[in-house]
Amino acid sequence: MNLPPLLWVRVLEAAVRHGSFVGAARELCVCPGAVSRTIKELEAFLGAKLFVRRARGVVPTETARTYAQAIAPALEQIAQASADVRRSRAAAGASKLARSDGSSTAAAR
Repeated sequence: MNLPPLLWVRVLEAAVRHGSFVGAARELCVCPGAVSRTIKELEAFLGAKLFVRRARGVVPTETARTYAQAIAPALEQIAQASADVRRSRAAAGASKLARSDGSSTAAAR
């Protein structure tokens, strides 16, 4: 598979949703310049212009809007799967802790 890095995809989705690199930067806790550089890398990878840069901000192209709409469900699936794993690991950890301190065996008696 020839996939772009997940970070690039996340940055694009946030930039399109916010309609700005500044908004995406705030959400992702990076500087706007980092968002701009990441978008340039993704544009080079895809061979497509994703934003029109203007003096007072950026405007996502139709390609960027279409791409962001297509990848948003995949990002949501990744987020959900990650949350599921964290929950199952936390539950397993709580179960191990209960066994190691004897609370579950004492309750079973």
